[in-house]
Amino acid sequence: MAGETRLVEIRAFLVTLVLSFTTLVGGATDLEQLTEELLPSQDGYYLDSLNDVALSAGPETLECPSSNVITTRYKCNIKGQWMDCTRKHCCNDYTFIAGRCVHKDQDPCSMSLCEQRCTLYLQRVICTCFDGYKFSPENQRQGIKPVCI
Repeated sequence: MAGETRLVEIRAFLVTLVLSFTTLVGGATDLEQLTEELLPSQDGYYLDSLNDVALSAGPETLECPSSNVITTRYKCNIKGQWMDCTRKHCCNDYTFIAGRCVHKDQDPCSMSLCEQRCTLYLQRVICTCFDGYKFSPENQRQGIKPVCI
């Protein structure tokens, strides 16, 4: 019950924030119209299983801690145009690496993300090839293995 109350508070805050933002940028000001348009599109978070995004609703509401990817939608201004943008992130104690949430205690290089050599640098996985092999960007682009040839 407390989780449901918190979710309602968060949704109310998001609607208030979006309404305030819309008023600031000169958008529509009819509160009823904005509420009808924004509530369905601002309904919680999106859960993601390696890029398969599905609307979370009802009993599937995200709870932390969890290894689910959280995709937050928001408006952003790119080169003078307002667009729908997304940001992927994870619950506390998880790090977004290679399209998934990995617990901070787990070594991402133990997950076979790289074909040959794996290094972790600033929470990013860096894959390199062994001496004598060369990285093939064309193979990677086409999804062909091996990428180190």
